[in-house]
Amino acid sequence: LKVLDEIETEALTLGDVISYKPKFDSKILDVIYYERPKDVKFTLLEYEENTVILNMTGKRSSDFSNYVLHLQRTYQFSDVSYEGYEYDKDTGLYTGSIRCIMKGGE
Repeated sequence: LKVLDEIETEALTLGDVISYKPKFDSKILDVIYYERPKDVKFTLLEYEENTVILNMTGKRSSDFSNYVLHLQRTYQFSDVSYEGYEYDKDTGLYTGSIRCIMKGGE
């Protein structure tokens, strides 16, 4: 019985760790797509460790900062940031990246 109690304790501890680990799932994708400004197009979406990286293009320079604010206000991420954007004269579009750091479990 003592060994079974120890196994149960370890299993519960492991369960706590797993439930706290950030989860990249369809709910996060729904938030990312729902909050996206209509003129923003994704060129790449990556997930590394606990971070979602969104490479995108937009028609206005304000699209990036507005999108970051919208994502921050969902409270689905521990941090959302971007480091600016660039303007491409040939396409007439702004390009940049947004980093969304996932939250751990509740």
